[in-house]
Order: sequence, then C-alpha cells, then structure tokens
Amino acid sequence: MWFHKTDKAGRPLSIQHYSGVNMPELYKLITPERFMQYIIVTTESIPREIFPTASRAAGRQVEGESLVADLKGFRPACNSLGQFWQMKNIVRESSQIMQDYFPELYVHNSLQPVAADNPRCGYSIFDSFVKLWLAKETLAKTDILRADYQAVLLKDIDRENLPVVLGGTCECEDVEACKRCQAPR
Repeated sequence: MWFHKTDKAGRPLSIQHYSGVNMPELYKLITPERFMQYIIVTTESIPREIFPTASRAAGRQVEGESLVADLKGFRPACNSLGQFWQMKNIVRESSQIMQDYFPELYVHNSLQPVAADNPRCGYSIFDSFVKLWLAKETLAKTDILRADYQAVLLKDIDRENLPVVLGGTCECEDVEACKRCQAPR
C-alpha cells in the first residue's frame, strides 16, 4: 500500500497491489499479527499526516481517499489456495478494521471506486468471494472493475496521476518520487 498523488477531487490516491505479495515469504520475515499492526499504524497515519498534507496541496480541506486495489493475477483459480486464503484474511481483516475503527476515512468517499483491476480467472467466483469478505457498508462503496477499468479510473483520476501499470502515464522511479501526497518526513 502506498499513496500515489491524488484523484481529481484532491483526495490521496491509495494504491494496493495484492497480487505481488508472496505471503509465505512475507511471513518468514514478519508475523501475521505484526503485519496487521503495520496496517493499523499506517491507517492511523492517514488522518494525522496524509489528509493534512493533501489539504495543504489542494488549498482546502481534503477528507477521504480514493483506493485502487489491483488484484491482477490474484484469483483463487490462479494462485495456490494457501496464498489466496492468507491474502483473503489480510484483505478481510484490514477492511473490517477500517470499517470498525476508521469509518471517517471513507465517509466522503462513497462514490470513489475500490477497483479490482485486470481480474483474469473466474469473475463470478471472485465476485462471490469479495461479497462474502466485505461488510455491506464497504460493498456499497466498492466497484469491481473488469476490462473497462482504465476508463472508469480515468473518470476520477487524471492520467498523469495514475501509474502506467493501471493505465496512466506516471512512471515514477519509486514511491518517494511522488511527494505531492506523501506525508512529510
């Protein structure tokens, strides 16, 4: 998860690439509990650090964020079931934490998509899983995008603010190159 510039409304753009995470390798370095703690600490920093930085850049109060969850290649039929279920637990637990403890992060973001970009194996299976994982309040704010994902994302995000991998033109060398929405160090 990282913040990468902003959407057209000036909200921080949070991009999460789930398919590139190798859960067994990650859990050799960090426990699942420690990883969840990292997610919580990162989430706690959003209203304290990220929103004020985005507000200064926009010249007005910015609340809420746009979240793009890139699930390219991450499907039950494409991944080992162990990897899939470990990642599913992370997605479900972090979504539940966000809903239960940080609802203000998404109050003003109900029209912004949470996008599953480029899903390739078994749309209906994936849709069924997602609907079971996420709370109805979260689902109400979620769009699962398919082949037309780039056009949908570009309605809310300027092409120059969207990474090339998601159909934009931004080719930052690394996350630190995108200072517009990063919290001050």
